[in-house]
Amino acid sequence: MLEGFDLQAVRIRDIIIDEPAIVHPSMSIRDAARLMDRMGKSCVLVADVEVKGIVTEGDIRRAVAGEVESSEPISKIMTTNLITIDENATLFDAVVLFFKNGIRHLPVKRGKKITGVITINEVLLFASRIPFYFLDSSAKAQSIWELRSIYSRLNAYILEILARDEYTNPVYFGKILGYINDQILRSVVRLSIEELGKPPSRFSLFVTGSEGRLEQLIKSDQDNAMIYENAAHRDYFVELGRLIHSNLLEIGFPDCRGGYTVGNEEWVKPAEDWINLISEWGSVFSSENLLNISIFADMRLVYGDVSLFNYVRSALYRLGEKEAIFVKLLSEALKFRPPVGFAGRLTSEVLDIKKDAIAPVVMPIRALGLKFNVKSHNTADRIEELSGKAMSPELATNLRMNYVFLKRMQFLTQVKNIRLGRPEINRLKLKELPKLRVDFIKNSLRSIAEFQKMIAARYL
Repeated sequence: MLEGFDLQAVRIRDIIIDEPAIVHPSMSIRDAARLMDRMGKSCVLVADVEVKGIVTEGDIRRAVAGEVESSEPISKIMTTNLITIDENATLFDAVVLFFKNGIRHLPVKRGKKITGVITINEVLLFASRIPFYFLDSSAKAQSIWELRSIYSRLNAYILEILARDEYTNPVYFGKILGYINDQILRSVVRLSIEELGKPPSRFSLFVTGSEGRLEQLIKSDQDNAMIYENAAHRDYFVELGRLIHSNLLEIGFPDCRGGYTVGNEEWVKPAEDWINLISEWGSVFSSENLLNISIFADMRLVYGDVSLFNYVRSALYRLGEKEAIFVKLLSEALKFRPPVGFAGRLTSEVLDIKKDAIAPVVMPIRALGLKFNVKSHNTADRIEELSGKAMSPELATNLRMNYVFLKRMQFLTQVKNIRLGRPEINRLKLKELPKLRVDFIKNSLRSIAEFQKMIAARYL
């Protein structure tokens, strides 16, 4: 999990560093060792008025092996002439100091004061510990209030740390964020069941939309639905859906403007009702039905019974195998066009990057995924799976590259707009960007327009 997190983008102060263990120079080696063990520290700072040196667990082991008496003062084995690092330095700076000096502990300074000690293991494991922290803490949460606090810290982490790296991998990051949100949702279901009582039959809760595709970035809307086994248990599962929905709102997950949530009983159904509804979608080609097929093509199980979920999902995917339905879905998808006009010129210098750049890839790729029975959820992964099937490997490689670039631009755009207090977080003004980046965006949009022309000519 280390890839995707740049050590040059994270500063020492971004890591929660515990207060250092400080001992007097006269404390015995034995007592210092006991203190380290009790506090769970791998080192102590030695100080009277000012810090004089540092003693690590390695120093103590070497002292004991060298037959230094454990009753001797700790100052006898301390390392003086400390190598320190400022809290504003990056984790990469710390790595350089660790390896250059052959050390494993770095005292951290704020001005002239030492505020803590960072270890090489903490730095090298930082990237993987952050996702694990959110996964672990949300899994162990015992209240909605606790999950709200975790979700707030997660969004602060996204804005304040990851946003510093303009080259964050948006595909990898979206998946990590998606898995964390999944765990928060699972804990919400668990806590809601504890409040409501044990479910009377099997059920499945799944997500759709960007959450289903593992493409969430900044606070995406709720998009979820529920399947349950026995129609006789409707009242329980409708109430469970409402409770889950209200708890997610309390935590901070925005509501879905289209009403695609378990808080809407229309999307809480027994399995057979889902099958009948999907059959209706495939029989009447209304705009609403085609939209529903597209939305639920992103369905991904988060909690509950796998067999119920697969039963419903298989029915949906069988629709995509029907040529008439596929043609309708692709035609609707290609209405989302990049703003490219005559001679490849952009028709606007202000973009809604979600509608103008991301949707023109996501929508047709989703339709192609249904036709070719692609089981991947993520758009970038779907493109790879469609390579050599729905399109040439060369076209797939080029499309994926441009999509990932534009997805990164969406992330940076959202972060910037949120920081500036702008309500339209996907609004991108090209004049605010360096010329080289604008050129990249324009070329990417032209490539997507060409992709749409090619698949329209092939399939419509």
